[in-house]
Amino acid sequence: MRCLECGGSYVESSERYIYQDPVVGNISVQGVKFYRCDKCGDVLFTPEMLDVIETIIKERKHQFINNLPIRDFITAKETAKLLGVSRQALNKNRRIKKGFVHQTTLGENTVYVKKSVVQYQRSGDGRYPLSRLTSGIPEAVIEQCRLMMDKDSVLETIDSLCKAAKYYPQKPGKSK
Repeated sequence: MRCLECGGSYVESSERYIYQDPVVGNISVQGVKFYRCDKCGDVLFTPEMLDVIETIIKERKHQFINNLPIRDFITAKETAKLLGVSRQALNKNRRIKKGFVHQTTLGENTVYVKKSVVQYQRSGDGRYPLSRLTSGIPEAVIEQCRLMMDKDSVLETIDSLCKAAKYYPQKPGKSK
């Protein structure tokens, strides 16, 4: 098969390949067949390679989104209101179904990442890099930091963070 870019020939390979995804970051795939141009390096993926990449992207996206704090999510009702559509229209929206807004399920309910919804409202694409949300700090170190603070300090920190973010959670049992 000839390369459309340079006219070179595609050569079968199953070496390690790094796929750069704009949402979840770099993905390393090894042992799956793909084709690389012997002149320019252009790559053609086999259906198996695409399946592997798609599976890894879904797993990573799910992992990143489920590690976000609960305050970063809004319900379907709040999402529909923010986008100015009915809940039915929200559920039928093809772009949102295809992942243009980061979402996950919480129990039986779908919840949406508020930052993603706001970005979707502005630009029609609510996808943003999730890989930058990881700190790189091992969980054990974070847990040690949590244990070094007393309860009052933790509550003060949470209160100041909520004020800075202009996030005022509703207290249980009270309605507006």
